[in-house]
This record gives sequence, structure tokens and C-alpha cells, in this order.
Amino acid sequence: MLFLALCLGALAVLACAYPLWTFGAARPANAREKLLRYFAGEIGAPEVCDAISRDAFQRYNALFAGGGASYARSDCYEAAALRAHDAGICRRVRPLVDFDPSSSHGYSALGCARRVLRNETPTAAGPNDAELLTAFAAMGYDVDELPREGVIGPAVKPRDAYVTAARNDTVVARAKTLLERGQQTLGDAETAYLASLVAAATRAPEWCERIPRGVIIAEAHQGPFRDWCVFTLASDTQDPAICDALLPARSDAKTLEAIARGVAPAIAEQLSLQHQCRRQANRTSTGAVYGAQAPSDPALTRRLLSLLGQTAPSARALPPERQADYYRQFLYVLWPGAQEGDAVKAARAKLVARLIALPAPP
Repeated sequence: MLFLALCLGALAVLACAYPLWTFGAARPANAREKLLRYFAGEIGAPEVCDAISRDAFQRYNALFAGGGASYARSDCYEAAALRAHDAGICRRVRPLVDFDPSSSHGYSALGCARRVLRNETPTAAGPNDAELLTAFAAMGYDVDELPREGVIGPAVKPRDAYVTAARNDTVVARAKTLLERGQQTLGDAETAYLASLVAAATRAPEWCERIPRGVIIAEAHQGPFRDWCVFTLASDTQDPAICDALLPARSDAKTLEAIARGVAPAIAEQLSLQHQCRRQANRTSTGAVYGAQAPSDPALTRRLLSLLGQTAPSARALPPERQADYYRQFLYVLWPGAQEGDAVKAARAKLVARLIALPAPP
């Protein structure tokens, strides 16, 4: 009787730990199910796993892998639990316990919870670049429209397009024409950046003089844009004579302030922008240049590109690997966290709905 009881007990444990009755329905996970598992693990969304068929099943070696069996759906739940750091999701994993409950590597709900508590992360390989781009396209996403989700900036920044355009001779010629014929119709900001562009391209300091004196630029620590244009041009050309266009060192506000505190005039003058400009222009060249100053305001950048006859940049022209990396950045932003805002929650919910709606392969 004792032997029979032990046998029945062992069978009960096996029934819980190793669902043998599913072997007949076993099949490998299909491409859609693998994709769902990847996305669920990236954004911590267990509801995505519900779309994976229970027929997707894989047996693990009971002796060398800690025992148990792995559903593709259970794999997905564990990946979501690890990403979300939520051991509660692990209760959906099957089997419930390992064939060897003491195993630290066994596959089960219990093993899943242990891995969550150890702060492990999902480790399964994701889709390649082409597969990822195909998946996002199938869900109706567009690389140029993704910033509308409100959680990620554009893949191609207008600032980068402006920097590239500033090296184009045709663009430089158009900027000259705009300044010579239409400066009265341009705003101060547009005039300042166009003058900086031409000055950097022609290496002629007189173009810096076209920058209105009242324009301040953050890159110069809220200093005058005209002075910044002279300073950077002198540095790029390694011509200290260009620095003569700046306020004389002895008249600089920093010099006068230092003298008022008792600093010797010869030392105080070293604090002036003109002195720093000459020192920068006389340095040994490293090959790096400032070039034309690009605006940090995207709206102003787009206006300048339009004035210069340049089209808005499109992320669709990027190489596939850069587009795929951009989508991966989007998924990274959607990682669950305690401080996530409403925009992240909305973007994740939208992605989850589109993932679940992905059609199954024929």
C-alpha cells in the first residue's frame, strides 16, 4: 500500500510539473508567435502572450535541464514578467513547478518567479532588422510618423539636415542671395543663422557683421551671436586677426569687473572674449571645426530649410539598420516603469492592440 501511495503521489507531482498530455498536439512556434514573444518581452505586456496558441510546445530534457516542459506561451509570460519585474505574471507559466524543484535553472512558474526576484532580464534573440521593419509595417507604423506617439523624437533631426545643407555650395549661394536681397523681410533669427552659414562657408568675417546685435545664442552661454560667429570663425581658420572684430580686451565687461576687484589689468584682460579668441585661434589644430551654427529650435530649423529650398528630411531614406535601431529605441521607451507618463501608457496600449491583431500565417 505504501508503495502504491508513493507511486500515486509521484504521478500527481508529474502531472503538475510535466504536462504529458500535450505531447500529441506539440508543434514549433510559428514566426508570428516568436514575434509576439519578442515584443511581450520588450515592453512587459503579458496580454500579448494570450495570442500565442497553446499548441506551440517544446519539451525540455527532464534530466539535464531541470525538468518540465515549455509552452511558447509560457516562454512569453516569463519574458514579460522579467521585463516588468512582476513575479505575479509568472503564475500563468506552465508547468507550475520544476521536475526538480530544487533546480535553479528549471523551467516553471516557480523558476520564473525566482528569476524575477533575481532581477534577470529576457534573453531570447529578437528578429533581425528586416523582420523587425516588416513587423512594424504590418502593424501600420511609419518611421516618419512615429514621433506622433509622443514618446520619441524624430529619427532624422531637422538640425542634422541643416548641418548637411550648410556644406552645399548651392545652399550657400541661396543664403547669400537671401541676405543681400531680402534681409529686410527676414526675422532677426533667420538673418543671424543665414549669416553664420555664409561666414562659415566662405570664411569671410564680414558676414558675421550682418548678424543683428540683439540676437543671443545659448551655445555662447547666452552671449551675442555676432561675437560667437567671430570666435568660431577665428578658431576654424586659425586666424587670430579675425578676433580684432571683438570688443577690445581692455574694454570687456569681465576685464573691467576683475580690475574693480583688484586684479592686475594684464591678468584681467585674459578673461576677455578677445583674449580667449586669440588663444583659441593660435592653438594647434585638431582637425575639428565649429562650422555653421545650427539652431536648436526645430521650428526655426524647418523655416530656414524652407528658405534655403531644402525639403524636410525623411527617415525613410535611412539605411534599414538605422530604421530598425530607431524602432528598438521606441520599444525601449515603452519599457514599464514606476514613473512612466500617460503618453507611454497610451503608446504601449496601442502597440499591444496592433500586435494582437497581427494575422496568423497561412
